[in-house]
Amino acid sequence: MVLFGVVAAGLVYLAASGPLSIWREHPRFSGTVVGTPDGDGLYLAGYSADVRLWGLDAPEWYTPEGPAASAALRRMVMGRRVECEDLGRDRYGRILGRCYLPDGRNVTRTMIATGTAVEFYRYTLGYFAITGLWHGD
Repeated sequence: MVLFGVVAAGLVYLAASGPLSIWREHPRFSGTVVGTPDGDGLYLAGYSADVRLWGLDAPEWYTPEGPAASAALRRMVMGRRVECEDLGRDRYGRILGRCYLPDGRNVTRTMIATGTAVEFYRYTLGYFAITGLWHGD
């Protein structure tokens, strides 16, 4: 019985924090994209912190593939209003955002689908690999 209580408490903790917290509701914010520092980040008008697109791993700007990834993101979002879920901060103080275009498309999912970046599985645990009826996006 004690073991059951410990396991249940652990599951509640995991659901509230850590990797499983991606499935719960998060505070939302929105803004117009005024810049893209690289292939997985956004500058929004009115925000002092950069937005790091959660779950996206794009090539660094100094690699051969970096400029293409940055250009793809820029074409998709520049000047457009995005709505994001605030998933916290990364170690550099950037907002971790799960962001959506006005038509509802998830920016990270779209970059992955076009092949210009990959899923950062270390943090997502396959969130973007799940598709169809059961996916929350």
